[in-house]
Amino acid sequence: MTEDAAERESRWLQVGLLLFAVAGTAVFYVWDPRTSTFLLCPFHVMTGRHCPGCGSTRAFYFLVHGDILAALSMNALFVLAIPVVIGIIWVERWRWRAWMTKTALIIVIIFGIVRNLPFWPFELLAP
Repeated sequence: MTEDAAERESRWLQVGLLLFAVAGTAVFYVWDPRTSTFLLCPFHVMTGRHCPGCGSTRAFYFLVHGDILAALSMNALFVLAIPVVIGIIWVERWRWRAWMTKTALIIVIIFGIVRNLPFWPFELLAP
């Protein structure tokens, strides 16, 4: 693949991701996940515990509506990860590194554990 073709493909990927993000944002502006049982977390249903992703849908809904504090109360990791991931994409120009994957996995595992601890301040991390 020539350099021009690779650059064009990269641009189309960026445009596609941007359109996907805009469409997703529009859906969450209209649809309120708090009133639906459509996206129940299977891990939470089976165990009664919160997985690292529990509350992300509601957090995104609150972000789209400009309520950052409510979004943070639903899933702080998700909310704080958004600018970090955007920054990595911007600075690294779409090149993901192996250490980034390992670091993200460790952070997600730790968050999943501490948000289920039944005492303050960790209980504040549950949605």
